[in-house]
Amino acid sequence: MDYPEGKIRAAVQTVLGMLAQKQYQALANLTAPGPEHLQAEDIQRTIESYPGTVRMPDENELKFDAVEVEGLSPRQFSVDAPVFTVEEGRSDLTARMTVIDNKGEDYEIVFYDVWVM
Repeated sequence: MDYPEGKIRAAVQTVLGMLAQKQYQALANLTAPGPEHLQAEDIQRTIESYPGTVRMPDENELKFDAVEVEGLSPRQFSVDAPVFTVEEGRSDLTARMTVIDNKGEDYEIVFYDVWVM
């Protein structure tokens, strides 16, 4: 698949970094508006109820699954990225987001949730 790997990688690093740094409000600001909009407290509750301390993955650990959403302009990619913890390494938590491929180097992130696989 031809996709903007650099933009998607940067978006995943941004989201995982916010989780590791407990920037729940900043992450909530990236969520889609509407009735399913996550609040910072929702994200914090999910992370704090998980038995582990979230950390940023090393560069060689950074993995993600990206699938293009067909027929949209600008191009959009549904992305799932594993969340890492100090205790487990790759945990059962997954961060779900959409990355929108804007012109040039720009991209947008729409964060949906962190869930247990």
